[in-house]
Amino acid sequence: MVFKNPAVAAAAQRGLPDADEPRRACLSAVSDPNDVVPAAAGALAAADRPVLITEAGIPPRPDLAGAGRQTTAVDVAGGPVPLVRRHCPNRSAWRGRPADRCSAGGAGAGGGVGYPAAGHRMWRPSEIVVQVDTVIDNADDEFRWLESLDAETVAAWVQDRNRETLAAVAIGDTFTGRTSEIRQVLDAGDRIPYPGWRGDGHYYNFWTDASHPRGLWRRTTLDQYRRREPEWDVLLDVDALAAEEGENWVWGGVTVLRAGYQRCLISLSRGGADAVVVREFDLDRRGFVADGFTLPEAKSSVCWIDADPIYVGTDFGAGSLTTSGYPRIVKRWRRGTPLSEAETVYECRADDLSVRATHDPTAGFARDFVVRSLDFFRRESYLRTIAGELIRIPVPDDAAWDVHREWLLIRLRSPLTIDGATYPAGALLVTRFDAYLAGERDLTILFQPDAPTALYDYAGTRNHLILILLSDVKTRLEVLTPDGDRWRRAPLPGVAEYDHSTIVATDPDNGDAYLLVSEGFLQPASLSLGQIGGAVETLKREPSFFDTEGMTVRQFFAASADGTRVPYFVVGDPAHPGRRCSPGTADTNPDALIRRRHRPLLAGLRRHVRGGQHPGRRRVRPRMAPGRAAGESAAGV
Repeated sequence: MVFKNPAVAAAAQRGLPDADEPRRACLSAVSDPNDVVPAAAGALAAADRPVLITEAGIPPRPDLAGAGRQTTAVDVAGGPVPLVRRHCPNRSAWRGRPADRCSAGGAGAGGGVGYPAAGHRMWRPSEIVVQVDTVIDNADDEFRWLESLDAETVAAWVQDRNRETLAAVAIGDTFTGRTSEIRQVLDAGDRIPYPGWRGDGHYYNFWTDASHPRGLWRRTTLDQYRRREPEWDVLLDVDALAAEEGENWVWGGVTVLRAGYQRCLISLSRGGADAVVVREFDLDRRGFVADGFTLPEAKSSVCWIDADPIYVGTDFGAGSLTTSGYPRIVKRWRRGTPLSEAETVYECRADDLSVRATHDPTAGFARDFVVRSLDFFRRESYLRTIAGELIRIPVPDDAAWDVHREWLLIRLRSPLTIDGATYPAGALLVTRFDAYLAGERDLTILFQPDAPTALYDYAGTRNHLILILLSDVKTRLEVLTPDGDRWRRAPLPGVAEYDHSTIVATDPDNGDAYLLVSEGFLQPASLSLGQIGGAVETLKREPSFFDTEGMTVRQFFAASADGTRVPYFVVGDPAHPGRRCSPGTADTNPDALIRRRHRPLLAGLRRHVRGGQHPGRRRVRPRMAPGRAAGESAAGV
């Protein structure tokens, strides 16, 4: 390979492990740790256009090459190196970042330390290696203009393509019949109205059907919910609101003030956009608060502190958004004062993803947090004291973390070594929050992955932690209970072997109750109310949409070329010769396929086969984890 930059060519010669790898280029300009290194066009080409560099053997993605934002770093010779910033969670392509985000220590302004890829050892600045497969010149990409997402010409182009697709596939009796079957399932009046808890004893639900396509936000009591047809207290009819205000409102979520449960902040988007309008709502009066907290359309984040102040991140004006369009500044806004006078809590960099602040009002464990999201996978997290001081929470940037009463939970994305002990990627660790911030590192492993088993999720009750595990893609739920210096472990009852089960709600403010949903390939979804250590009551069960007599679910394993065991399921009548279909076909509408005597093969995938409820059910977390995702997770209820 010819290098136009002599200094880079010389560095490449020095850095090559052996002469049989001529496609490696050694650079000293690197970016942030973990999963990014520079896409160094200047080391390989004319250094005047952005490029995409992929690992050898992986086809480049020309359709994504223009999706990045051009910036520059500095190579070993001090010359400019265009970078392309893009999202590549599967590590199939490198992405670059601006030089001023690099850590100090290398040559030029772009020096620093980074990792070539996930799982590789860390290289010193003089040893950084980027493996190159293809250099893409996206200046000649005829579709780059489609990146202007808000342009009318772009919207018109997409609509034209949609019309062409519909004209080609949305025809014939098969399409009409299949559409009718799917709609019948999605709009069934007797499907489960999945609820969420907020601590006030009510069962909240966001409901859509053919008569209410935009949805009803409503609530009821446990006694009413047990009935076949509960009496619902409708809090907001989004269809009626859209008609009244002449807006294309789409429900965007809600955050309820836990003190008193009388006020909430509702987010509404126009047409389902990422940007939302935020308006304060009075749950007692069933109406918006005229002089309450209100934010115009923006990619905002809000969180109650108490009835008067809230944390808010929004578009405060020029320079207040990141290049991704999310809040760059988070403020503390007091009721009755102009937004312009809100107190600034934190400002992140323009090239960060976003910043937000949250308040945990748990009695005896009230805390405030600030989370600076560097990208979709990495963040810096801080505890905010009453005096406004920010104390860094020393967890890995790529780890997810929760606080649950006195506990800090850390879910690792990459291995972590502390005090000589190494904890693997995928592990869930726990320690006491206050002690950890004080410098102690007494970490307990609550879960450690093995070849067939991974952590799917977890949820906390007042006194316990429930782990949802997948072992050979079969669900296993375990209850963990702190007991002095250890945690006791016991199975959660009521989980069938081939059913997919998960926790949809807990109420840690008030006790150890939980809501469990279970469904299988041949088992309609059911919703149960349980109490850890107590009885489990089935509250709702979805209807059967086809006859399962004589049908079975069987699990088998295939062996890949490297010996990996790949689990898969065969669903249907083992005595019937029926036709088999691929997993991709089975995902379209498994109900209809099985009913037609197909035997779907699902290669280790968990699908909601019965009831068609997956698109309408929202995962509701008991409390939002400050270090997991932006905003509250109660998007639906």
